[in-house]
Amino acid sequence: MIRNILVVCTGNQYRSPIAEALLQAALPDCEVRSAGLHAALGVLAPPLLKEMFVTHGLSRPHWAPWQIGGADVARADLLLVMEATQKRELERRFPAAAGKTFLYGASIGGDIEDPHGRDTTVIERCFEQIRSCAPGWVQRIAALNGVREHD
Repeated sequence: MIRNILVVCTGNQYRSPIAEALLQAALPDCEVRSAGLHAALGVLAPPLLKEMFVTHGLSRPHWAPWQIGGADVARADLLLVMEATQKRELERRFPAAAGKTFLYGASIGGDIEDPHGRDTTVIERCFEQIRSCAPGWVQRIAALNGVREHD
């Protein structure tokens, strides 16, 4: 059973919070969290991201970036990363991540580019890429949990 999902990116400011919110909305029986491999603690969430969440009807209980730790990895049944290099780093730093870490954007060809410091167009494109991958993950997780589509 997949009950605890951890979405990981570099800074836990854009990509992983977006995926966290999308997956949590679609998988209410799971706990979905996000973290960064190099999170800048104490940094405020980008205002544009908060606006995008409101526009798309998403919510997030917290906005402060979270730095991943060993306890986060141990607790997670599934870890989803935004880049292949993040998968390698995560598995190197936390051997317990091996075998349960996957590339979130695999269905669209791989890495999802970090929009940090980029213009609105890049951030919106990133949001759409992440959103386009969510249904595939929801379907896989539901299947692994034995949930039929019409349950």
